[in-house]
Amino acid sequence: MRSGTLVGIVAAGVASTSAFGGTVRFVDASAAPRGDGRTWATAFDSLEVGIAALVAGEATELWVAQGTYVPTEPSEPGTPRSVQFVLPAGGTIYGGFAGDEQSLEERDWTSHPTILSGDL
Repeated sequence: MRSGTLVGIVAAGVASTSAFGGTVRFVDASAAPRGDGRTWATAFDSLEVGIAALVAGEATELWVAQGTYVPTEPSEPGTPRSVQFVLPAGGTIYGGFAGDEQSLEERDWTSHPTILSGDL
């Protein structure tokens, strides 16, 4: 599998509402475990948990802090090489955050790369 940098996958504020009226959840690999994703201070520590919030309709956008994210959940039970990020339709994932931004315009994806890695 290949690695890629998440520059800001496009398709549709602060805290938990974006300027586009969507509900935002935050992901930061360095966050404390069991965060609720509602602010940077309580961010999810796993991209997969954030994606689950998109799937459940709890969010329409994920803002993902800099770092490298590797999938851990296999899509085929018992097949470790089947791990992947499955991005749902209708949700948007933005990378390139330091982890304290209040708007999309503040992110700097060149200084704060967010990488979705397939290096298993």
